[in-house]
Amino acid sequence: MGAQSLPHGLTEPLHYQSPAWLLLPIAILLALASAFALWWFLRRTRQAAQPEDASGSGRGRAASAGGLKAEIEALRARFAETGDYRSGCHALALLLRDHFTRKRGRRLLPLTAKEIGPRLSDMAIGSLFELIADLQYRRRPPQHDDFDGVCDLARESTKGKP
Repeated sequence: MGAQSLPHGLTEPLHYQSPAWLLLPIAILLALASAFALWWFLRRTRQAAQPEDASGSGRGRAASAGGLKAEIEALRARFAETGDYRSGCHALALLLRDHFTRKRGRRLLPLTAKEIGPRLSDMAIGSLFELIADLQYRRRPPQHDDFDGVCDLARESTKGKP
């Protein structure tokens, strides 16, 4: 049957190309999405399985070898030399978070300062973290006396606490 025998305006049907060529990009996208989902799942399960002090920072070994008091004093001396007490407050907060994570087995790194007290069931420690956060984030940078005071408070607050 030729094109001449069809009514006016009609021609032979167009021969569409098979949609098989679309399957390759779709398969590649699905493979990439599956690989990403597997990577994310494995990463999350490995992080949950690792103890907190195995982060590779070395703070866990140093704090247990010299004690928390020695670590606080080392921070105090290091930041007294530089005068960057805001960074000192950040380092002190991280040191205390690591200490309480190891000692009490509760994960504190993702928590805010206000959430730590209820999580540890110790409002004195929660108040200490709130004071440190205030020094860290207020508009005026902390002074030497502020940093010394919070270091003393940290030493006293953690004395005898597991």
